[in-house]
Amino acid sequence: MKCHNVERNCTWEGTVGTVDQHVATCQFTLLLCPKQCKDDNNEPNHFIRKDLEDHLKKNCPNRDYTCRYCGKKGTYATITQVHNKICQMKIVPCTYTGCHQTMRRHHIAKHVESECEYTVIACKHKSIGCETKLKRKDMAAHELDDKLHLHMAINTITLLKENITQLNETTSQLKEILKENYGITLKQGESMNIRFVDYQKVRKSSSFHLFTPVMAIMWLLQYTLMDMVLARAHTYQY
Repeated sequence: MKCHNVERNCTWEGTVGTVDQHVATCQFTLLLCPKQCKDDNNEPNHFIRKDLEDHLKKNCPNRDYTCRYCGKKGTYATITQVHNKICQMKIVPCTYTGCHQTMRRHHIAKHVESECEYTVIACKHKSIGCETKLKRKDMAAHELDDKLHLHMAINTITLLKENITQLNETTSQLKEILKENYGITLKQGESMNIRFVDYQKVRKSSSFHLFTPVMAIMWLLQYTLMDMVLARAHTYQY
């Protein structure tokens, strides 16, 4: 008799008594993948015995696999499709266009931050008003332009002098408002016993509509002072 796998091209022929022995090793018997992988229709994959070993070694997505960069173990699908995208030891290219350096993924952040010639950085003279941003490779030449940055420095110093003058004027105005309207002076304000409602009146007063950047600093200073006054006053109330 013939093997029942004849339709899969098994050419074996034998006696009834030897069928079972043959089927147990028949290279054309259909077997379920032991790694339980599935086909494109999400159905369990089956292979004839002679192809199963090759499938498990080369094609099964659930076969055992080790990341060649860090040694992490898992299935082929997990390592190549998930882990491979985050492996910190994998060699990857710099993320900036134009930079052709490659390095381990965990070095990328440092490279971009302090080494990459194509990272866009701010001029070191930003504190005096230079808002130029260039690729690191081009910034050195820009920063050597002393004439440009000297002019900016002079403008910044002039503006600071104007702000200091304005700050002094604002301080005097705020002192007068506190003294005339609320009987509070900066010298005695910290030790005075004022109620919360009075404090709120000062903060909401229409007289305090001084909203320039410099005056905003004075607002912050005055709020801090009033918070100190309120905290001290609350200690002694009731």
